[in-house]
Amino acid sequence: MLSDAGLRRSEAAALTWDDVARWDDGSGRLTVGRSKTDGEARTVYLTPASVEALGAIRPLDARGAGGDGATYGRGRRANA
Repeated sequence: MLSDAGLRRSEAAALTWDDVARWDDGSGRLTVGRSKTDGEARTVYLTPASVEALGAIRPLDARGAGGDGATYGRGRRANA
């Protein structure tokens, strides 16, 4: 998933489940907070394979969303 989205380890560690949107066709969208280089949030579109990999970590809840909390790491830092 990291290579598919072109994420740095620090960006992945800062992701929360609220940053992930899953779509009916199996693909999805990831909102990445400020990056080191440009300082702005960006949107990354995910392949069905990446969304499936995320689903293996945390399946959909009853609302169809991933829920909140850290995706990989500790979650967002207050000053990130």
